[in-house]
Amino acid sequence: MVRASSLKETSECGINFTVLETQQCPAEETRVRIVAQFDADLLPILEILFLHFKNVTYSRELKCIVKKKEGKITSIFGSGKVSITHLADHQEGIENLNHIAELISKAFEYLRQYGPTEPSLIQQHENLNALEIVKLLPQTNCGECGESGCFTFATRLLLGEHEIDDCSELLRDELSACKGDLSKLLQPINLDSIEKQLPSLADLLGL
Repeated sequence: MVRASSLKETSECGINFTVLETQQCPAEETRVRIVAQFDADLLPILEILFLHFKNVTYSRELKCIVKKKEGKITSIFGSGKVSITHLADHQEGIENLNHIAELISKAFEYLRQYGPTEPSLIQQHENLNALEIVKLLPQTNCGECGESGCFTFATRLLLGEHEIDDCSELLRDELSACKGDLSKLLQPINLDSIEKQLPSLADLLGL
């Protein structure tokens, strides 16, 4: 065990969380795992977060989503518990938790503005595969992305190991529609674009 605490942290967006423990990863002793508890019921926004993240799985039974990127595994539970593995140190864990807190705040704002997610979007994101992605690629197999062909690029794009802009062909103006469709397919909800709306005068007056 590297560190155990019950210290409450307050993120810039006002979402509170308590770090429960920071311990060594069993498989790699130079890396750590952090576990925290957020002061919020995340179940109402769990599917919104699922549609925001790439390379993510959703378990209705466990009421959690699991995101994988660059060796890190982030698990977010509807209960508010969050764990992140393969971190360099405790400070990196805090930085990641603050980023999650910001996304949580934006997800609640999305829910307030647009309501719950459509079940069809959830099913589409769950069933997303490389074959669906490659349909929106130029299919020139030019190799400029560093891969042997478009299908390999699609597979690694799905895994979060590539970005859309790594395909230079998609940067052409005539393929902007394909790029937009692909971006929406990979990330049906982009919380980075959500801004909190200030209440109107009528709301403040209760009208």
